Amino acid sequence: MFRQTYYFGNDVTYHEVPSIYPYIESYFEISNPKQKTIMTIPDCCYELHFFYDENLTYIAGTSLRGRELKIPITSRCFGIRFQPMVAPMYFKHALHEIIDSNYEITHLHPFDTILRSLHAAATFEERIDRFNQSFFYNTSDYQMHPLINHMIQKIQKKNFDIKVIDMIKDSGYSQRQIRRIFKDNTGISIKFFLNVSRIQQAIYLLKYGNIHTITDLAGALGFYDQAHFNHIFKEFTCRNPSAFLSTTPITQDNCNC
Repeated sequence: MFRQTYYFGNDVTYHEVPSIYPYIESYFEISNPKQKTIMTIPDCCYELHFFYDENLTYIAGTSLRGRELKIPITSRCFGIRFQPMVAPMYFKHALHEIIDSNYEITHLHPFDTILRSLHAAATFEERIDRFNQSFFYNTSDYQMHPLINHMIQKIQKKNFDIKVIDMIKDSGYSQRQIRRIFKDNTGISIKFFLNVSRIQQAIYLLKYGNIHTITDLAGALGFYDQAHFNHIFKEFTCRNPSAFLSTTPITQDNCNC
């Protein structure tokens, strides 16, 4: 699934490569020597941020709206993005603190060791190798509740044109159970996840799809009308659709495809 997590001007350099490991989606690196503003877009992904020039490590939850990064990247940052709705088991207790925020883990093992190793690496590729050598991948640490996996597949099967109540109907769970399971396992609501999925798909279609009008796009993604779509889009990106396209560089290096 397409996801765009950040947008910024031409003075910021962003590189990203996919991961071969389950539950980890990609590695990325951001260089921002001129300390320009970097905006973030909700994507339902948790990220590890290693500020190896400053000896700091954070785990960051998805933002709940479009905004500037809460921890400014003023030099260089090496990052790991987990798959949507996936968080390591050892951070499950802190999900509600991490969402829309940053949780410092600089002195926690193995992240203290990884940070020192990254600091000594000379290239992005070497940092990826060092991270993979240092981080213990155990799939049991990244279990996704089967209901959440079912909901994700259902949203994609319906091409994002689906209502929460329709997602619940054949799940075998009550509406209250589903809302509790979603919140307890991800830190976010099912409605928020659906809106994030729709807006991420909207960004993709605006950039790469054959869209004739914003009204058509809003209807295809299940929004009530164009005004509703514009409101959610602006809440998540800080811009309306046309302004977003005109100010965001359209390159592979600053989107997650």
